[in-house]
Amino acid sequence: MKFKLGLLGLIFSLGTCSAAVMGVLGLGSDGGVNATITSLTFLPDPTSTPPGPPWDAAVNNTTTLSFTGGPLTVGEGVEINQNAAFVAGVTPIPEDYFFRFAAHPLLDFELTGVGPSTAFNTSSNPSNCAIVDSSHVGSCSLNIAGFLSPVVLAISGSSTIASINFFGLASDTGSIGAGASNWTGSFSPTIASMTPDQVATYFCPDYNVANMCTAADLASFGGKILNIPSNSGSFVVTLTPEPGTAASILIGAGLVALGTRIKRRRRNV
Repeated sequence: MKFKLGLLGLIFSLGTCSAAVMGVLGLGSDGGVNATITSLTFLPDPTSTPPGPPWDAAVNNTTTLSFTGGPLTVGEGVEINQNAAFVAGVTPIPEDYFFRFAAHPLLDFELTGVGPSTAFNTSSNPSNCAIVDSSHVGSCSLNIAGFLSPVVLAISGSSTIASINFFGLASDTGSIGAGASNWTGSFSPTIASMTPDQVATYFCPDYNVANMCTAADLASFGGKILNIPSNSGSFVVTLTPEPGTAASILIGAGLVALGTRIKRRRRNV
């Protein structure tokens, strides 16, 4: 009896499992990014397959993503943010098809959030980029008229690694629905020959007065562009239980426990 009930419970718990998106998505681009104080524009990648617009990046060899209809191929073109500039506080979220794949149209990465900043440094002020330069430790994020940017600037020798975290849901059915996987990760392009403080004062010349890009800076320098020639990103996709899966597992476990109790009672008779 225990064996039969246990087997039935196992069938209940496994019967609701199905294929879903999981693994690592690695992206690289020789197209790069144009950055302003408040926006990022991902530029067409001339080395993706197919090359150039609308593909802003290519799948790289760190990718282990599995999904129905997969796998992805190294070099496959990826469109980012539907070829539009990502503007803080303006780009609508959630945004469906934040990542779109050239040869896998049903693979959908929906963006549901950005950031927040994880910057830290020895001054305990995450917007203090000058201290990052002088101590060569930690990171900073620009304070933009009282709001901390989600872009984290970390020093690397005489250069800066600029990272921004994105997260959302992924599906291989062409739409986001029940059972979609979670994804999270970041783009981390390197700004060569510019330290975090130099990046801050490039956008806002008086940044170090109050560790802030003021409203006046936005009015005067908001359209100033910093071109970053290359870009890379890594995103981890994890499974989420489908509706009913947890309940089915509990039912299965309950049946196994019931079978065990029945057998114990029979032994005691």
